Amino acid sequence: MRKLFLLLSVMFVVSLGSYSLLISNPNDNGSNPGCTSSGDVLACHDYQDGIIANVTQLGGLAVEITIEGVTPGRSVAGELVDQNGQVVAVENSTDNNPFVLTAPEAGRYLINAGFRRPDKMWDSLTVVIDAVSGTEPPVSSHPVRQFDLYPNHPNPFNPETTIRFSLPQPGMVNVTVYNIRGQVVRNLTQNYLQTG
Repeated sequence: MRKLFLLLSVMFVVSLGSYSLLISNPNDNGSNPGCTSSGDVLACHDYQDGIIANVTQLGGLAVEITIEGVTPGRSVAGELVDQNGQVVAVENSTDNNPFVLTAPEAGRYLINAGFRRPDKMWDSLTVVIDAVSGTEPPVSSHPVRQFDLYPNHPNPFNPETTIRFSLPQPGMVNVTVYNIRGQVVRNLTQNYLQTG
């Protein structure tokens, strides 16, 4: 049994995501996902299932993508591809991991994402992005490998904030919010929860 102790007074909204990802440079790779080119040189990443550690819908049409296996401080990249094969959102290179892509409209998308160091790797997931109000979280189809408590957003000082966590295996979960003095503000959940 794991207990989460949070030192803030907030409302609780869980938001988990289920999505699909693959990495490519829309201008250079043609039909070769995970490849980029510089002049006549074509550089391809190796496919590695599972490097996309987590994809979460943040609200609206934005998804947050977390890549694992990348050397800390090194760049990651990703793109969102619609059902017609069109790249609709791209992050060519960012040191932010996780990073955010935003779909132009609700629908099914392919997410391609990866990194160059320590080795060139990419992964791909398919996701359904809905215009979510935040009250009905999507269900993750990507396996959770470890317990994580993600930063809340937008921040704990707003009237409402989202607190996300993931469980690698089913178990009893107790989420309690404490004030700065260590006093219980509210017990948000004390239930047996499934993986996700």
